[in-house]
Amino acid sequence: MIANMPVLIRHNGETKLYVFTDFATGGECTAQTRSGRRCRNAVWEHGQEAGYTIAYAGDLVVQSYGPLPDEDGHRYLEQRCRVHNNLKAEAFCDPEWELFDPHRHQSMGVAPCYGSLFGADRQVPPVHIVVLALREHCTPAERRILADMLAAEDPLPAT
Repeated sequence: MIANMPVLIRHNGETKLYVFTDFATGGECTAQTRSGRRCRNAVWEHGQEAGYTIAYAGDLVVQSYGPLPDEDGHRYLEQRCRVHNNLKAEAFCDPEWELFDPHRHQSMGVAPCYGSLFGADRQVPPVHIVVLALREHCTPAERRILADMLAAEDPLPAT
């Protein structure tokens, strides 16, 4: 995982983008050890728990790690290492994750461009993201041609 990379976490059926603003080595576990100190184990370990994908937040395209499934997602949200991933371990401190905010975390995303329109899973981007990318990378004449082509094709599937 790359430092300061947002993480897409799926938990209780909802997928949200989180960020750990001080993320350097995977975030430190929030459990209290038997000696009364904070565990120093990283939440993220070497290995592939998830892949990298494109997420959309506000008017930003965000390279993110994930999506993490429920079990791993819960462990990340609780900010626990694999050793302390249980309810018996006392918390030394609260988890330090924040929900991704497109304004506050703007430096972690980029403006949409043609190359960033589709994530690794080929998800269709929100319409406003497509519009922003087209505005930046197509001339008005090219946009009119594209609009005419889409109108003629009727891209909406029949129901």
